[in-house]
Amino acid sequence: MRLGTFRARFATAIVLAFALAGPAAGTAAAAAGSPGGPIGRAADATHAGVGGPSVKAKAKAGTYKNKKKKVSFKVKKNKVRGFRVTAWTSCGGFPDLPTYAWYTYDFPTTKIKKNGTVKAKHNGDGYTTKLTMKLSGNKAKNGKFKYTGPNRCWATVTFTAKRKG
Repeated sequence: MRLGTFRARFATAIVLAFALAGPAAGTAAAAAGSPGGPIGRAADATHAGVGGPSVKAKAKAGTYKNKKKKVSFKVKKNKVRGFRVTAWTSCGGFPDLPTYAWYTYDFPTTKIKKNGTVKAKHNGDGYTTKLTMKLSGNKAKNGKFKYTGPNRCWATVTFTAKRKG
């Protein structure tokens, strides 16, 4: 059996043994393989995970708005403040027909986690709101606001926003 064929067949088992041994195995696995071979590529991936996830740019302070001007909030001192959203809200339903209207909702001040994510839930007097988003630099991505309230009312808004000032 050629050496290249041997490495291709058994590289996975060798790298898994290193990965299961813990963080110290990351440096040993990186030293064991060559960078170009299958062992080296897998070992480099194992070694890269030892230091933790890469840190994105911290959310910059300022006012954020989406293109449609339906979502706005401020980032200050690593917190989302003054979050406001205008959403198409549906109320009611069976056996009656649902009604629809535009309503503006807000969300209390929420801390931004170190990895730039916001995942918060607020329970009010008979209603619930949820807010999730990912902040990095001048952008807010994968934003989602959900409202559920009395009279079977609900609204969901997905958004992306950019810093305007």
